[in-house]
Amino acid sequence: MRFSETVGLPGSSPVRCDGSRHGRIDPDLPLAVTVHLRARPDSAGLGWVNRQATLPPSRRTVLTREQLGEWHGAAGLDVASVSAFAAARGLRVVAEHPARRRVLLAGSAAAMERAFETSLVWHERSGVLHVGREAPVHLPPEVCGAVRAVLGLDACLQPLECVDDVALPAGVAVVPAAPTECGVVDALIDCVHDTERRPLVVLLGFGAPETEWSGYAMLVVEQTLLAAAAMGVTVLAASPAGAAWFPATAPHAVACGSGDGRSGVFPEPSWQDGEGLANGAGEPASQRGGPAGVWRRVPDMRLAAEVAAAAVAAAVQRIGYPLGCVNAALWRSGFSGAVLPDLDALVAAIEGVSEATPA
Repeated sequence: MRFSETVGLPGSSPVRCDGSRHGRIDPDLPLAVTVHLRARPDSAGLGWVNRQATLPPSRRTVLTREQLGEWHGAAGLDVASVSAFAAARGLRVVAEHPARRRVLLAGSAAAMERAFETSLVWHERSGVLHVGREAPVHLPPEVCGAVRAVLGLDACLQPLECVDDVALPAGVAVVPAAPTECGVVDALIDCVHDTERRPLVVLLGFGAPETEWSGYAMLVVEQTLLAAAAMGVTVLAASPAGAAWFPATAPHAVACGSGDGRSGVFPEPSWQDGEGLANGAGEPASQRGGPAGVWRRVPDMRLAAEVAAAAVAAAVQRIGYPLGCVNAALWRSGFSGAVLPDLDALVAAIEGVSEATPA
């Protein structure tokens, strides 16, 4: 297959790094990237996840990980197209994961620059050298339509780990911390799609300000969170005080901590119509944190993580069904900002009992 003309990949504009520039990287430096793909074109999509968000868990459709991979994974033709492109540009295919919609590629820095028509340099931040990208990613049109992100060419992101050895109940999986944007996204995908442990509650104990993420990486994370909800998995994300903290600001993540859940990137979710109940502190709905905003009044990040994870895990056991995205129910019942939710009230809120109020 011949590839000639190229177009810019949407969302691939480089993120401004506040570190110092240290010149071009060694062209022979070995690098690896993860190419994230779209869902198969004949997929019906996952819009139904939001439409059933206000139903009791017992009435929701939940996909197995195998079903999600088969029905909403990457198409074989898209995987083959990326692999052919890689071979034509001197890159090596390390692995193909259609069910997780990604292809892993490896090659020298010079080959990566030629393949994606970008430029790579060294940046120093906090005394650490890392690779930075100074131009958008470009791909041939016949490949670009299938690709959602190319991660691994920019390591400027330095996530702050807020949760490490907290005491978490059984059934809660913690996404391992990673020092780069690519590592964070890959770790989240692997945890959510884990076919051995099959967790129903996942905790992201780290993150970074939205301004430090590339646009297409944030899109892949949000798509992964939506896929998690389709499989009945509830994902909680750390939300420390300060700037909008991603992934906690993603529409399908439940934030825990003292941060503000409002996002400067994602639109307000459909369930936030400005008419929700006041939260435990008496704030009107219009002033509450954004899509996350749950347990955000807990000042200690470690306590917030323990409280949120334990509460959701206990609710899963009490209800007897996977919960998936609980944001709509929590928002409607006024749990945004609740510090220590009573389990009975939390279960009632998730099951759709309108009288439920936060403790």
